Amino acid sequence: MDCSLLENAFLELSEYVIDQEFEMAVPSKLVLVIAVALLGWAYKAARPPPPTILGGPGGPPVASPRVQLKDGRHLAYREAGVDRGIAKYKIIFFHGFGNSKESDFPVSKELTQELGIYLLYFDRAGYGDSDANPNRGLKSDAMDVEELADKLQLGEKFYVVGTSMGGYVVWSCLNYIPQRLAGAALVVPVVNYWWPMPANVWESAYSKLDVGDQRTFWIAHHVPWLFYAWFNQKWFRISPIVDGKREAFTDKDWEILTAMSAEQLDRGKATKQGDYHSLCRDAMILFGTWEFDPMLIKNPFLNGEGVVSIWQGREDRIVRVEVQRYVAEKLPWVRYHEHPEGGHLFTFVDGRGDKVIRELLLGEQPKVGLLGWAYMAARQPPPVILGGPGGPPVTCPRVQLKDGRHLAYREAGVPKEIAKYKIIFFHGFASTKDSEFPVSQELAEELGIYLLYFDRAGYGDSDANPSRGLKSDATDVEELADGLQLGEKFYVVGTSMGGYVAWSCLNYIPHRLAGAALVVPAVNYWWPMPANVSESAYSKLDVRDQRSFWVAHHMPWLLHTWFKQKKFKISPIVEGKREAFTDQDWEILTENQRKEQETGQVDRDKATKQGAYHSLCRDVTILFGAWVFDPTMIKNPFPNGEGVVSIWQGREDKIVRVEVQRYVADKLPWVRYHEIPEGGHLFICANEVGDKIIRELLNGEEPQGLWRVDHIAQRGPGHGRPRGHLEGAWLEGCSETIVPPSEEIQEHPDPSSTNPHLSRERGKFNPQLSHLMQK
Repeated sequence: MDCSLLENAFLELSEYVIDQEFEMAVPSKLVLVIAVALLGWAYKAARPPPPTILGGPGGPPVASPRVQLKDGRHLAYREAGVDRGIAKYKIIFFHGFGNSKESDFPVSKELTQELGIYLLYFDRAGYGDSDANPNRGLKSDAMDVEELADKLQLGEKFYVVGTSMGGYVVWSCLNYIPQRLAGAALVVPVVNYWWPMPANVWESAYSKLDVGDQRTFWIAHHVPWLFYAWFNQKWFRISPIVDGKREAFTDKDWEILTAMSAEQLDRGKATKQGDYHSLCRDAMILFGTWEFDPMLIKNPFLNGEGVVSIWQGREDRIVRVEVQRYVAEKLPWVRYHEHPEGGHLFTFVDGRGDKVIRELLLGEQPKVGLLGWAYMAARQPPPVILGGPGGPPVTCPRVQLKDGRHLAYREAGVPKEIAKYKIIFFHGFASTKDSEFPVSQELAEELGIYLLYFDRAGYGDSDANPSRGLKSDATDVEELADGLQLGEKFYVVGTSMGGYVAWSCLNYIPHRLAGAALVVPAVNYWWPMPANVSESAYSKLDVRDQRSFWVAHHMPWLLHTWFKQKKFKISPIVEGKREAFTDQDWEILTENQRKEQETGQVDRDKATKQGAYHSLCRDVTILFGAWVFDPTMIKNPFPNGEGVVSIWQGREDKIVRVEVQRYVADKLPWVRYHEIPEGGHLFICANEVGDKIIRELLNGEEPQGLWRVDHIAQRGPGHGRPRGHLEGAWLEGCSETIVPPSEEIQEHPDPSSTNPHLSRERGKFNPQLSHLMQK
């Protein structure tokens, strides 16, 4: 709030009250007098007190070395460790709330000597012997650090460590002077409860604060001009955190605190220029409205040449862990360490300060317990930045989405300007836009088909999406179509893992579809279905596939670590092993790979060049995760027969089991289901099946010479609901009669009666991990 505006309002109202030309009732005068008094109090409260002039007449003496900044202010500093002239590493430390340069970071003298570390402590503006800055803010604090480093000739780059309130200065440095940093460590860094974050994160953390802390932080954010008056009033209890009360600390914290030296805890020395220019300015800057979002800061070390870490105690009462976790989750390039029993001062024991410094300078990962390992395992690795410094170049056309990400694409068939039909293809697992769907050029030209292939988010040349899910994949398709001006409606074809994207489109953007084909679409064994269906399909999987899919469903945060571990063999399907394919599939696959190696068409490394997590792992965790919709409940998007939705499945497919596919088709009688008797996962690559799929999709032509489940034969009375079993129907050209199983689907089976290693959970098939591990 502008103090000059308050001053003008105060003077005008005062003149108004004493002006005898106005006749008013006594009550009105009384109300106005009270209003003026309140306004006058507010005006005085809003006026910051002047700082004590250091070294001036009547002011406290300056007893430490200082450097002068460009604006004439001075920063006081203290040096430790080895001499900076011979130091290999130079670290600047940012002290916390109510502290000064006398507060030592717990790094041992032995480590500083061993590694050759120079330590620089300084009083932040307004603290100790450093002049106050009337315009102090996030950016000025970072600029102070840069000027201090230059005055002391620390070199082009240096390390920074911020503890508690000093943590926000590290965020400022990462945002404003990242080019000057060699590494950064944020130790129990303070958080702003008004940073952009989900409401449940904010509520979970804020609600655990003492009510005095809640009030104080609220005032610092919403009415900062009133904060100094609040800080000095005696009517209400203010923040235990600000006051450093016993209840703000854990028992271990308090034990550590009381053992510290008086010099380290001398708040009077830290605030000798007045509370406003030290403590109050800290709180107002931290809880104010930030001009940047810490969660959007870019990784300053794209090539791994430096480390940024956050160290947090789970039991910390001053900095709540919920917000810290959210920040760390949004910044996957930050190394996040959480001590399960740590409070605000946990780095002061067991040599943890040395561990912070070793990781900062050498990149050494600290040894952690089981809980720490589990949390580290859940951390997303950062994607490689496409087109960025040190990242792979982008060599294909891309469209930009609303959220700033890009999708890479490839066009084929006839030009879209003259095309009668426009089809978007969704590639499978570990593939890219360079994976061709087996549709002939002759058919494309005959019917006038435009073919659009694209890299799904995190694959190939398409930017990763940290929030990728079922809905985002569908909206990516819609934005891509609009970006390339494909028109109001288009066709989609999803193959294998790309099949789940087709389901997402049918659920989220059915109004944009002219038709859809799902070719050997991947299935989720945890979709709502009778347990005997799940059991029949799941039990036929290799036990290594069972384990991997179980982890993806029940502990998706662990999947990336599971993929990397060596103790247990992971999924043959995921690794593309020989045993995951039929003989015919393997023959097709090896022939295709030979051709691809000759042409460079498909390269798994190209598909995962941003990292396996954002491509392969995200695919698996989305497919086998808890879906927000049930595919078997999707409504027919073409009730008047204006479009076709089809599923194509090989009966002998070892990757996508036919039992689940049949069940889904049985529940969706408006879907045309085709089952190839001897087909595996790659049956579409033979006998011009690809052309038959496209002809049916575009023109509704029934394919010849293929097996199909006849839904008309199986519908019962009323609304075309299936009776619960599958019957066969012949199509012209079949060479032999193949009848699918006709057993009734059990609505309430007891899988434990046939398999003791299975359990029922809410009526769903639920394999036990212990049994999978025993296998």
